[in-house]
Amino acid sequence: MAAGETAPASCTNRPYAFEPTGELRHTRNDVFVTTQGDARTHGRDVLVKLGAGAKVEAKFSYGPFAKDLEDEDVTLFVRLPDCEWTRLDTVRTDDRGIATFKVPAALISKRGAYAFEAVLDADGEAAPGTIYVIDDKTKAVVFDVDETLTTGNGELIEQLVLDANPEMRQDANAIVREWDRAGWFVAYVTGRPHQLTDITRKWLDANDFPQGILRTSENFGVSMSGDATQLYKATVMQDMIRTGLDFRYAYGNAATDICAYSIAGIDPVRTFIVGPNAGQGCPGAKPTVALASYTDQVGAPILALAGVSDATAVAVAEPRRDATPVDASPLPGAPVATPPLFGAAGTGLGAAGAVPVQ
Repeated sequence: MAAGETAPASCTNRPYAFEPTGELRHTRNDVFVTTQGDARTHGRDVLVKLGAGAKVEAKFSYGPFAKDLEDEDVTLFVRLPDCEWTRLDTVRTDDRGIATFKVPAALISKRGAYAFEAVLDADGEAAPGTIYVIDDKTKAVVFDVDETLTTGNGELIEQLVLDANPEMRQDANAIVREWDRAGWFVAYVTGRPHQLTDITRKWLDANDFPQGILRTSENFGVSMSGDATQLYKATVMQDMIRTGLDFRYAYGNAATDICAYSIAGIDPVRTFIVGPNAGQGCPGAKPTVALASYTDQVGAPILALAGVSDATAVAVAEPRRDATPVDASPLPGAPVATPPLFGAAGTGLGAAGAVPVQ
């Protein structure tokens, strides 16, 4: 294990010392907010470069329309590499129901994943998330969610209205797990609004997808507009690239995915597209790779792409005639023989280095 890395640990769900106050600060929140329905809480995953501090945001709202909980006390707990929770600070939610904390660099001084929970002082309701600390050129793969990992965009509507469990594309979770096991950093970038972060995380967990940073959009307007969704996704990935992620492969389904990945600098011949837009390209760019099903990549094909196999031939789905075949050879300088930090094979995430949120 390289110096400065977090040690492998399989953390159990150790409780942290916390005693709820038993009451909210404001009666109006009891009457007009918490009565709206179930709590909708989530922390926003954070990506920071080694040596930097982190800004953590946690959202507290209630009911199907996400009524914000304003001006209430919230306490942040961060889990360190030794699996112990550290109580950091207590702040109050703003008029958007968001509690904002500053995590000092000294507390997250090693590369890896640091689980956090922002806890409502009144009743212990927790908003979980993860701080990911990386250094330059961390190899990464990005996935869209709706109609890429699920079978269609309509699945989200059924989940919201009928509380149905969206159907997963066959072997979608197997593909993501293969990348994770090979030591790649996994990013889920979706146009879903942040109000749906909690149900998105629950769906990923329930379907055995590996841990990875989850990015949702700021509002429903981004989710509804093609141009806005494309710009949002491209901007998010460019920000991650500036922090240190090196996106080499991407998976999506929509034209917005194709162009967002292209704008972010991901080579179209390393961009896998499922569904009706498979094999298409962003205007002025090369075509993407059409992928008929994830099953076609499971096993040796994906290992070759990830650079952990001696295989040189990669069996991908039959591309359209206008699609450029994928280059499956490892990238020059790829750290194939170096123990990876992220993924199940590394020390930051996955089965061997898991630090699951309580």
